[in-house]
Amino acid sequence: MMAVLQEPTLAHRLRLAIAFTALRHKPPEQSYEAYVLDLQEKFPCTGAQPEPPWRERALELEKKLENLKRKYEEEHIELISLRETRAGPDTAEPASSASTGTTKKKQKKKASQQTQSDAPADPPPRPPTKLTLRAVLLDPKIKSILPQISSNDNVFSSLEALDTLLALHETKRSAVPHVLLLSTSNRALSALDVLIASAISFQSPRAITLLDALNSLVPRFLTSVLPLLTLPANPPAKTHSKQKWKKHKAPEDCRSVVGEAERVADELLGRIVARILAPLVHAFASLSMQYLLAVLPASSKASRQPPSSSSTAASSDAGQALDIRPDAYALFTAALDALDACAPAEPHAQARAMRAGLRSVKRVLALEAARELAKLYAEPGDSAAPLDAGRARNTAPRDAAQKHAARIAKLARRDAAWYLCAVLGRVLSPAGDAPSEGGSPGEGSACTQLLDDAVWEVLAGLLRDSKKSAGQFWEAGSEEGEENSDEAGPADSGCARMGEVERGMLLAVLEKAWMH
Repeated sequence: MMAVLQEPTLAHRLRLAIAFTALRHKPPEQSYEAYVLDLQEKFPCTGAQPEPPWRERALELEKKLENLKRKYEEEHIELISLRETRAGPDTAEPASSASTGTTKKKQKKKASQQTQSDAPADPPPRPPTKLTLRAVLLDPKIKSILPQISSNDNVFSSLEALDTLLALHETKRSAVPHVLLLSTSNRALSALDVLIASAISFQSPRAITLLDALNSLVPRFLTSVLPLLTLPANPPAKTHSKQKWKKHKAPEDCRSVVGEAERVADELLGRIVARILAPLVHAFASLSMQYLLAVLPASSKASRQPPSSSSTAASSDAGQALDIRPDAYALFTAALDALDACAPAEPHAQARAMRAGLRSVKRVLALEAARELAKLYAEPGDSAAPLDAGRARNTAPRDAAQKHAARIAKLARRDAAWYLCAVLGRVLSPAGDAPSEGGSPGEGSACTQLLDDAVWEVLAGLLRDSKKSAGQFWEAGSEEGEENSDEAGPADSGCARMGEVERGMLLAVLEKAWMH
């Protein structure tokens, strides 16, 4: 049966009339989706219902549950630690009682061996002191900075709990549940994310001190946690029975171990990229702009006038600006070196899964760096042709503030491009990308090939656009000289032109990666 068409009401007709009227005034360069979102932002719905109270209550309960889970895990770690410390003298008592039940002949022989061993009277060599998380956190400088940075994020307690759990795992692995180790590592990774975000958000001596501490914390975290979490949770025990040995070595069990190792490795490496490595790659552009604005502040008056007290104060403040980009890049390289150290060369399943995951991590970071480079020189929409913009630039008046802003933006793009090219050169290096056993391609070659194609596509498009813009600029017949050509930016031609220096750096990185 055909549905009976109802006659539209007056309200429906009014809504259709308003919709068609709004569509008539849509800008031609704007899509329908963007136009609808623009209208929703400019004309919000006045009769919107407030959010129900149960939503806020649910979010509050979720936060309380997370805090209770954290406290429970910390108490569980303390309980395991106390249990292991008490188990030390208890295990020594049966050994002493067993030694008293031996024969006198064995006692004499043991005593003679003991006197011979004690003859040199040299103290036993002490084990080398390890750089623990607690040793870094208890540093006076770091201990004074942490409360100022994150008072409500439980950074110190999360890292301290992980350090205690790692110490327990070294003494007795079976005493630490695999689930507890994974959960504590995730909370410590979130704490490191908070510290990195705090370090790159401000430029001060505190940021340099914090980055110096992170340069010790992050490699220690990676080299301690990754090898433990990528192992199977309950490895099969070695027995002398042939039936049990075959049962433990069944193909189904091997495949399950391989699948679990790959799943844990991919999940953990993805979190490391999202919370530690990718934020550092994304920060170079903003850090370059902030540093140059602090070093080269805009002068309110012309330079012909004598310097006033305010200008001298501004220059003294600019002299105190700190550049934390080298520290951020040093942290990035230290984290990558730690990840490379976690990739063993053994042929077992866990090692292959880790090597494949590290290759994917490097390709993801290369893609992030390439996208950041593309953002530096991206066009802000469908602008006019560069030729017409170049001719209009000759007659357009520009004041000193706009010229200063254009020069600062150009210098910031060049500095950010240098760091991003350094990141590309580091992650596209042949280290860790050797083929697997038997001469076959490396593990995870399909995923790596897809990421490689995406990286080369972004970089090739960036080089094509830079060559095209440079050719159009020279065809325009501009006679302004090198100064005005360097100052071309988004305010001039709708896009930032990649200079010869940046293009040469990018070509050098690509040539090195292509040769290897």
